[in-house]
Amino acid sequence: MVTDLFGVSGRAMLAALIAGALRSKRRDLAAAVVEFAESRARRNPRLALFQAAAAQARGLLDGDRGRLMDAAGLYGEARPLLRAGALRDAGELTTSAARARTCFEQALELYDRCGAQEESGRLRSRLRRLGIRPVTGGCAAEAGWRGLTPAELGVVRLIAHGATNREAAERLFLSPHTVNTHLRHAFSKLGVRSRVQLARFYLREVDQSA
Repeated sequence: MVTDLFGVSGRAMLAALIAGALRSKRRDLAAAVVEFAESRARRNPRLALFQAAAAQARGLLDGDRGRLMDAAGLYGEARPLLRAGALRDAGELTTSAARARTCFEQALELYDRCGAQEESGRLRSRLRRLGIRPVTGGCAAEAGWRGLTPAELGVVRLIAHGATNREAAERLFLSPHTVNTHLRHAFSKLGVRSRVQLARFYLREVDQSA
């Protein structure tokens, strides 16, 4: 079974197997899967997908949020479902409510984009248990905010809560240039001229309606 984990859907199965083994208190099985993933990564140092799978596996076994965030970055935009899974797992290990929300909402955006309805539903329920109404797919200020793309909305959310462009870039795995571009588009679509106006608008129209 372990040798099939790098098949077509094997990387998602790998994470699920480790999580299931840990829930069943079979740490020995989880550790064996992690060792397999890491050995494949060592033999294929130039393949980011193997490096990502190994980082996620180790992050799950050790409860290491940093490893899971590394995995999300390594999966990149080309593997949205795997990236979403790593972000979701990172959110579960995050003690900061704001950081957990960022992880969960990024994962939800990816699940929605891929049409993964079952995973989206679970994550929406998770956000509601945290007292958060998910913004992805609509919000109270529907006429004003619907024009933002999910990527633009993710940037706006962080900026509105005080992040710098560089901090937003690091948390969203984007370049500062891309963050600046998203921000300029958001300013234009929302009719605001400053970060202060943007923050006031977002906090009033979105956060207060959540």
